[in-house]
Amino acid sequence: MVLVSANLAPVYHNPNGKVKRDGSSELRDYIVVVSLNIPVFSPFGFGGPSSSSFSDPKSSTWRTAAINLLEQTVDSLKSKLVTKRDTVSSSLDDTKFSVIGSFLSFTGTFDASTVAIIQKMPLVKYVQEAIQSDIFGDVIIPGAGSVSTFQTRQDPIGKRDGSTAYVQRYAPWALSRLVSPALPSPIYPYGDGVSSENAGEGVVVYVMDSGINIDHQEFGGRASLGPNIAYDSSSGLLEEDGYDHVGHGTAVASAVAGATFGLAKKARLVSFKIYADGSGMPDTRAVQALSDITDLINNASDGRTASLVVCSFTSTIRSKVWDEAVTQFAQLGYTYISSAGNNRGDGCVRSPVGSNSTVAVGGTDSTDNFYISTNYGPCVDLYAPGVNVYTAINTNNYGFSLSTGTSFSAPVVAGICACMLSNNPSLTQSDIKAKLISASAKNVLRNLPAKSYNYLAQITL
Repeated sequence: MVLVSANLAPVYHNPNGKVKRDGSSELRDYIVVVSLNIPVFSPFGFGGPSSSSFSDPKSSTWRTAAINLLEQTVDSLKSKLVTKRDTVSSSLDDTKFSVIGSFLSFTGTFDASTVAIIQKMPLVKYVQEAIQSDIFGDVIIPGAGSVSTFQTRQDPIGKRDGSTAYVQRYAPWALSRLVSPALPSPIYPYGDGVSSENAGEGVVVYVMDSGINIDHQEFGGRASLGPNIAYDSSSGLLEEDGYDHVGHGTAVASAVAGATFGLAKKARLVSFKIYADGSGMPDTRAVQALSDITDLINNASDGRTASLVVCSFTSTIRSKVWDEAVTQFAQLGYTYISSAGNNRGDGCVRSPVGSNSTVAVGGTDSTDNFYISTNYGPCVDLYAPGVNVYTAINTNNYGFSLSTGTSFSAPVVAGICACMLSNNPSLTQSDIKAKLISASAKNVLRNLPAKSYNYLAQITL
């Protein structure tokens, strides 16, 4: 629901909120998006000396100026709230700034009268109430035995151009389905061998999820724990440590770059923890994580050649802030892989899928039927294996699981993207999406709903 008044910034309320907005005393979590033209400002304040150095949204100068201006905006708001309750004021003391290109925002917990004050502030573009996201419908079933159950072999084979292809024999079905336009027989649980040139070497993949069991043998020391921002919304304290206590993030990471279960076997993985067991995951947190990742990519000095993000969370309804954040991320030249979601409906009604600014991936099974719960429609770019996908487990360092849901289709495609970036680090998300669609197997998926693209992901370089 959008409330718009003349000369006031619009407010986007969450229609799924459980409490009526009929009193000024009601407190809600919001994100405030600020419209600031960075090139004409400076770290010295509004209207201060401008410089051409502020024209590069990837520069540290840009980010410094943006945060400085956000701080001034928050300070201005605080000065108008001297009589407000402690909860409102303290939320601004702990506000989270996000800077992704020209997307600038801050968070807070406000009542209706505070929101009305914010609407009148000249630099405020709009205000949005926080919207929850989910991984609804995903199923992870622990397997019997260990990864060694899979007879794998990676043979480096020299190429004429001096690069290296990594060949895996007896590949799990989700990988082997990526190398054949027609459905092989048999394919489940093993299929044809798979090769990937450079195997994602030099690429860093950020996994925005529940953490990663970085000690699992699938990762071979290539996974590390990054920031953990899975805070309890009430106490402001971390819900748990950085490790994966859910299993979801470990499964996703292994489907990208596991030695057995992923295509990008040489890529590095960084966990960016946004979700804890039993907690919620608001869009404000996803935006904060993407802002931090943007800064990490912009200032990386670890020898990487390229970076990308995979996140399998989708919002319960469209989120304007999430859509704008991923759009700016893509405009910076970076790639964000998202799952279509498991709601058996139109992916366009959820974020960030509906933004058309991610590589949005739906799910299929081993018989080339679309996964019964996958979202679909014109905002889903292509489909990939998402039923009984073999993945690493979080509870020990050698076991595997069978994972079902579009959460595991997205990292399968992220593995392809990492290999593409390893071969050509200058590829933008638009380039990658075009290559994926061009290489996909066309019209092989059965029972796909109308107004959906019948594209099954295939390996492309």
